[in-house]
Amino acid sequence: MVLLEMRQYYGFEITPHKESCQIELCNLLIKLDPAFDIPNVKLIEQTIQSAYNHTLLLIQKFVEDNAISISLITDMWTGRNRQRFLGITCPFLDKNFKIHEIIGFKRKNNVIVTDNRANMKKAIKEMNKIASNIKWQPCTAHTLQLVVGKGLNSVKLLVLRAKKLIDFFLRPKQSQRLEEIQKNSQNQVDMNTGQTSEYFLQVVANISTRWNLSYYAWNRLIKIKSYIQMLIVELVNNENDNDAKKDGKQLEKIILSSDEWELLQQLVIILSPFEEATNYLNGEKYITHSIMGPIIEQIKNLLYSSLSNSDSLFTPTSSPTSSTSPVIVFNTSEIYQEIENAADVFVMIKEVEILENDVENNNNEIRKNKIDLDKPMETKDLLNKVKKDLYNAICLYWDVLSEDYILSTILNPRVKLMNNKEKEEEIWCKKYEEYKENYLPTSLESPVESRTSSSTPSESSSIILNPIYKPKLFSIFEQNQPRASNEVEEYLNEDNISFIQYPFNWWLNKKNKYPILAKMARIHLSILATSTPSERLFSDARSLLSVKRSRMNSDFFNI
Repeated sequence: MVLLEMRQYYGFEITPHKESCQIELCNLLIKLDPAFDIPNVKLIEQTIQSAYNHTLLLIQKFVEDNAISISLITDMWTGRNRQRFLGITCPFLDKNFKIHEIIGFKRKNNVIVTDNRANMKKAIKEMNKIASNIKWQPCTAHTLQLVVGKGLNSVKLLVLRAKKLIDFFLRPKQSQRLEEIQKNSQNQVDMNTGQTSEYFLQVVANISTRWNLSYYAWNRLIKIKSYIQMLIVELVNNENDNDAKKDGKQLEKIILSSDEWELLQQLVIILSPFEEATNYLNGEKYITHSIMGPIIEQIKNLLYSSLSNSDSLFTPTSSPTSSTSPVIVFNTSEIYQEIENAADVFVMIKEVEILENDVENNNNEIRKNKIDLDKPMETKDLLNKVKKDLYNAICLYWDVLSEDYILSTILNPRVKLMNNKEKEEEIWCKKYEEYKENYLPTSLESPVESRTSSSTPSESSSIILNPIYKPKLFSIFEQNQPRASNEVEEYLNEDNISFIQYPFNWWLNKKNKYPILAKMARIHLSILATSTPSERLFSDARSLLSVKRSRMNSDFFNI
């Protein structure tokens, strides 16, 4: 009877051999402190819920007091139980230009960043009909994935052959052989066998969901090329081990030709700026939205100059360096249609994997459509074709930059770049007048008030001890600049800061001089270029909603 009551009340399973120990523990706790309430499932749930409700109100108040505008970053994820979740993260800049990120705030929304899927675009388009301030922005990382995937369509056979070679060395036996050939060739006498990863290179898995993972895989494959060639010779000439000889023959069949190796190396060089851009723009603690335009423009310039210096028959739709004198050669709609209809190489990798599995299952109908991955491809003129396709794909997906991109680029004191000066200056001045009506100088905080969130110890303690007192002792050290008579003109005449300087700190120091522009900066510089933060949210959720926690209700993740 006692055992049954304990099971029902405390919410844990008591096995017979542990019954006496657990009863003794409970009796001991009661003797130590009769007022102590032994935790149980219901009590823990109530405590967590109470803490959540209390914290939620504090967060909502903080956002209401400190955020002018919030951008949403959203993506969808399917859990192990096949339930679908919509993850939403919300970055914003506070009064002191410190970036914050919260989950799922429903007010003060401005720009929504998602991938390029049609259902996401349609949903935000419907929202825009109700609230005109809601605008959609495509995830730059996902758009670069599309650009590279379609740009490499002409070398899809090489991509698939490289993946087959990588997959060969992902097998434990072949991986060990690759390590052994490196040991024998390097002759590391005093090598620590427990730290072989520091000396020997293995292949990197070619995962198609992220194009830059394929880039890293190709880069590593090129580094170990010489060891692979040495391994082929060793395996093929091994007369004592038939399995090794057989594997050597298979490796000899799938190894890339010298022309393919050369093309793969050139592809890595061409895609290096794309990788650099993807890696930088995936950040969430620094400015990315306003730097996206100049970065994409620079990639276009690099591709354009590379094609101009080659002997290719490249005929660009327009010169990237001049927006006033385009070099029209043929119908741009035909080029864009060709790029749009081109197969995505990374989607094709998944399809080929499915075909390979069906072939192994003796599906004769599928076998007829199988791509022969053992036959080397002809590489002549393909490099310039890839460059041309990448250039045209960028022109397709970044044909026209939205007003939000233009404003955030100009508001970044590192850049302040305007390609079409007359048009963009018109947008710039028009938006400034709109914001000027909404954020009059009288509504701006005074220098003393702006210090309430300072991290000075004496100020922080005074806020806690005496919330009525507003700290002002350290205001004598502030160098407040007089407000600019013409904010737009004076701001554009300011010298650009270096890339290593922090734009948020610049705006914090200049917010009294440019009060209206500072408000605009808080709105536009907090927008992120990619939806990566939402994907990181799913990574955290995957760790919580795991197979080992099968009893956890999915409603726990709903806000």
